Amino acid sequence: MPTTPASMTREIDGERVHIIDGLLDPVIIGMFERLVVDLPYFRSNYDKSKDEPGRHLRHDFGKSMIETFPLLGGFRDDVLARVRQIDAGRGETIEQFFALDQYFGAVQYPHHDTPGGMTALYFANADWEPDWQGELVFYDKSGEASMLVAPKPGRLCLFNGEIVHRGGVPSPLCRTQRFTVVIKTVPAGHAAVTPA
Repeated sequence: MPTTPASMTREIDGERVHIIDGLLDPVIIGMFERLVVDLPYFRSNYDKSKDEPGRHLRHDFGKSMIETFPLLGGFRDDVLARVRQIDAGRGETIEQFFALDQYFGAVQYPHHDTPGGMTALYFANADWEPDWQGELVFYDKSGEASMLVAPKPGRLCLFNGEIVHRGGVPSPLCRTQRFTVVIKTVPAGHAAVTPA
């Protein structure tokens, strides 16, 4: 891993969105992409309601998989350390750790994640062209889309899970799917939903 990743912080309604580039070496980014691309995905993820159309392709990382692939465990530990640096109270427990496979034509809804928790979203594609779009969209309290984060390879985005956001869908020009790895944390006292 590089010793000095580049980071920037943006604000939306007084909440900070942390964007970190260069977290992983380019060779590791490629290895991570190959791991994520080859996972079995299931239509099990939704943004707001189990009844909404267009469930997302999701793979949950179980404890045995994390132990089998040290890359996942190291990534998890690094993300948790960064979340705790930003806000120790929000990063006590992992609630969910999963990968998403987004494709052209998929449906994404604005939503928020776990109240009181942090969300870490890692863009797992090793290559991404600007014309492929797929930006992460953040909404202000009035419901206006007011911030975009480009899915740059190897980029990590950390934010308060209560900020309304929407995953971007690739454009028709995209030759692949948009893969992300997500870790959602909760404050102390909340029970984890999936193994971590």
